[in-house]
Amino acid sequence: MRLSQIGEKELLELTVAQKTAIVYGGTEDGGRQGEVALLLGSRPKYWQERAAAAARLYHEKRVRYIMPSGGVIWEYEGEEMTESEGLSRLLRGAGVPDEAILSENEARTTPENMIFGTLQIVRRLHLYSVHHVIVVTSPWHLRRGLALAGCYLPRTLTVSGCPAVSSDGSREHWFESAAMTERVDTEIALLKKLIDRGIIEDIEF
Repeated sequence: MRLSQIGEKELLELTVAQKTAIVYGGTEDGGRQGEVALLLGSRPKYWQERAAAAARLYHEKRVRYIMPSGGVIWEYEGEEMTESEGLSRLLRGAGVPDEAILSENEARTTPENMIFGTLQIVRRLHLYSVHHVIVVTSPWHLRRGLALAGCYLPRTLTVSGCPAVSSDGSREHWFESAAMTERVDTEIALLKKLIDRGIIEDIEF
């Protein structure tokens, strides 16, 4: 079955197993190495887990640089800061040196993470010196992040994903939380909209 073939009524009738396949399918960390980890911004409740995943990639020498991406301003620890600034602070706290952090402070959406991330790669690293990018985000966000990376990142780059360790949004437990059930339903709706508009490839489940 393909997501493009599902109508509004059928969306409401999807099982937990089907929803899991749609949102979490193809998001396992395959252990790839690359030059850059593109760390996607979010609301502050997800910063710690996402930054920890990216820092782990750096310390395991799977990437040379981490690009925290996001220009939306949030209040965090009594201060106002962008997603990128908050993530950068957490990366430094996790032992990632400043020279390995390539902050991107413009993006406000997931497509913009890819567009402005590309601009930073071109300006700061030279596009042709980068061959593989690892997208780092929450498990429930990674499928859409990878799909949009495939759409908006240059074709000279290959892409893989690294899901952050999530207490409430894991593949195994998301349906136990009402908030995460709503989040997964929203992700499915967003994925379907992108597919119906011809922006990303269809999803078979």
